[in-house]
Amino acid sequence: MSHWKTIRLGIVGLSFVLALFGPATPAAAPPMTWFAVGVIFAIFPIAMLVGFGILFILRGPRFDWQRPSWEKNPFNFAHGEQFFHLGAFVMLSTGAATVLRALATTSKITPDTLVPISMGAGVWIGLRILTAAYRRQVRNGT
Repeated sequence: MSHWKTIRLGIVGLSFVLALFGPATPAAAPPMTWFAVGVIFAIFPIAMLVGFGILFILRGPRFDWQRPSWEKNPFNFAHGEQFFHLGAFVMLSTGAATVLRALATTSKITPDTLVPISMGAGVWIGLRILTAAYRRQVRNGT
């Protein structure tokens, strides 16, 4: 196992533990709606596409996409895709801990509970779309 994989797993695990046993955070004011959770889920892949699309336009042929991997340095900001990959899994683990905490204390899942999962899944899906698009571009030679 590479040291970056160990560091990434440690960060994801720490986020899970902190969300599970840390102080309870107040609910959003005004309260989050289910519609807002869906909007968050839809916005994150679009934001990823726009952000990396602008980088592609600015860098052109110098744009170097690395497939997101647990084995690579997430803090090399020349490859922001690695950082966002880590961030997606941090949000997913935080969301999983939040759901477990909600089920253990109130047995009720609210929209606030699912926001981290919605954010993490949105970023992860955005990265998957970008990886597929970049792979197709390289294959087509454009």
